[in-house]
Amino acid sequence: MLPYFPTPYQDELLYSVIARYGVHCGITSAKELLRDLFNQSDVAAVIDFPGHLKTLKECLGNACSLSIDDLIQHHTLYPAFLAFIPGDRQKQIIQSAHGNNAGNIHTRLGICASFIKPLQYLRICKECQREQHERLGETYWQRNLQLPGVMFCPHHELPLVISSTPYHPMGKFDFQAAEYTRLIANIDSKELQNNRKSLITLSQHFYQVLQAPNNKKMNFEKLTQFYSELAQEHDLKKNTRIDHLRVAESFHAYWKEPCSRLLLPDIQNSDSSWLTHLFRKHRKSFHPLCHLMVWQAFCINDPISTLSQICNFLPTIKSPRVSSEYLPATDQIKAHRKAWALACKKNPNAGVKWLRYKAHADATYTWLYRNDSEWLRKNSPKRAKVALLSKRVDWKKRDKLLLKNLRILHSKIPTSSSTARKSKAWYIKNSSEPSILDKHLDKLTLCKNFIDSHSESVEEFQRRRIIAAIRGLLLEHHELKAWKVIRRAGIRKEFLSDDLLKFIDEQKGKLGDGSCQPNFSPYS
Repeated sequence: MLPYFPTPYQDELLYSVIARYGVHCGITSAKELLRDLFNQSDVAAVIDFPGHLKTLKECLGNACSLSIDDLIQHHTLYPAFLAFIPGDRQKQIIQSAHGNNAGNIHTRLGICASFIKPLQYLRICKECQREQHERLGETYWQRNLQLPGVMFCPHHELPLVISSTPYHPMGKFDFQAAEYTRLIANIDSKELQNNRKSLITLSQHFYQVLQAPNNKKMNFEKLTQFYSELAQEHDLKKNTRIDHLRVAESFHAYWKEPCSRLLLPDIQNSDSSWLTHLFRKHRKSFHPLCHLMVWQAFCINDPISTLSQICNFLPTIKSPRVSSEYLPATDQIKAHRKAWALACKKNPNAGVKWLRYKAHADATYTWLYRNDSEWLRKNSPKRAKVALLSKRVDWKKRDKLLLKNLRILHSKIPTSSSTARKSKAWYIKNSSEPSILDKHLDKLTLCKNFIDSHSESVEEFQRRRIIAAIRGLLLEHHELKAWKVIRRAGIRKEFLSDDLLKFIDEQKGKLGDGSCQPNFSPYS
């Protein structure tokens, strides 16, 4: 256990605390710092969602009074993302943070697949930095300034400054203290100042979400219900359907260009946009920035209360579906059943689609599907599996074209070259269509026969290298010693056979001056 570890400051990243520990203890080696804190030297320096926290806590012992949950809740970016993630997945993410398998955290949080990417460099507020120096004698990295979309300090309402410390450290194990960073550029601009009030509010909302307690009651069904009610509240529904075009108009009326482009990629008014999917049934998680921008555009100014409201939604009660087997067989049901059964009987080999559109039974099918689906399912033709034969490709024609290419490739091979072995894989890789040959060689008979007949075996490759080595030595006027030939050819001792030794002897006599001994030790 360690005798000392810095007390984390308010809203300080765990990454920053570890970096300050290295400075306080005079540790200049990243590996030594990791061995001190984790008893291993291969723990990556992660700024946003660190792992190995159980190991860290065991090494710190009484030097740190905070629990693992306290570190996660108050000194990482986890809370901002966990607030919008279902409870079962929250549990998996927290387990990964505790354990030593932290490589799946970013995937489970949806960071890897999100179109909103993390920052490139860490950011600071100059006024916060000045106050930290006066009050503490040193500076630290504040977590609330390191989220995409945060352009202003939520406390001093000043534009942030980009530092020289990368968000993803250049060295995988490097922890850089805020005290020794350089200021690169101010992110202030005309667009930011024109939207100053909105961007400051967004930063303050992010700060509030970071303080949100972990709530396991969140799920996708509740988020779907919330956005449906939000659209209803703002009169953005047509009957039961959400008017996504008007939703987008309301959003853009608040987040005007070019401000929205600073925060998010261009939003298209189409079904593929994230805004459309946010107001549909939730099947995946969205970045917190998406939620907070929409909430702000629709006048939600208390994210903590809103999150609590969503988590306390009661599950929607779905009316049980009554099986059609228990429906009374009315005259209308009997008539539709009889019509469908007659269509199936007249066309015993036809499928459902054919019956609907060729036998003119579409109306009957639709009525039964809506009112008597269980009977319809049991009394409809089974789907037949059809083996589809692709006729898009003329394989014989393609075979001849690729064969021509292979012949040209073969003709360009220098006979004296000692480069890579001309194996089956070499011919495929260097052809004009390597993927086609690799996947469909069984359909290309001419190409297959050509490759099989011209592929070079290992022994043939060794002999070619020997010939090239002897010719090279002769051109350089070197004596044809056996060991020189073997070394130049790059043949290892364990792969030398009696046949190869005889071949070397023959080629020396054939290509050289003939002055070689028939029996020799190649390494003498």
